[in-house]
Amino acid sequence: MKKKRAELCLFDDWFDRVLFDFSIHQRVPKKVEAAIIFPQDFPAFSGHFPEESVLPAIVQLLFIRKLTEKALGKQFVPSVLHRVKFSGVIRPDEKISLLAKVTEETDQVVVDFSIRRKGKNVATGTVIYTTR
Repeated sequence: MKKKRAELCLFDDWFDRVLFDFSIHQRVPKKVEAAIIFPQDFPAFSGHFPEESVLPAIVQLLFIRKLTEKALGKQFVPSVLHRVKFSGVIRPDEKISLLAKVTEETDQVVVDFSIRRKGKNVATGTVIYTTR
């Protein structure tokens, strides 16, 4: 368990380094947009198809959570994944856009997201979070 916590802390450190554009549109629901480039030395690439580096799906979901936390100033735990589809790959040094519609409800936050590369979806879905 300690190793996983250390790995998550490592990703927390990387989050601010790879995020280069971030905006929140203050409407209900909130619209959150970000642009990210994961460099070749990003730790997640080292163990996922070393010959053909691909950003793991779980890391993509982690970054959706981190953007939601940054937008709302709270920490969350995912409780439900709904219709999540990974339809493309993200490779090192590619610019990706993350778009999320964030709806706060009484005891949960619903995030409809898309991750895009070159204008095409590489991941879409809905994540429901509860607060920590």
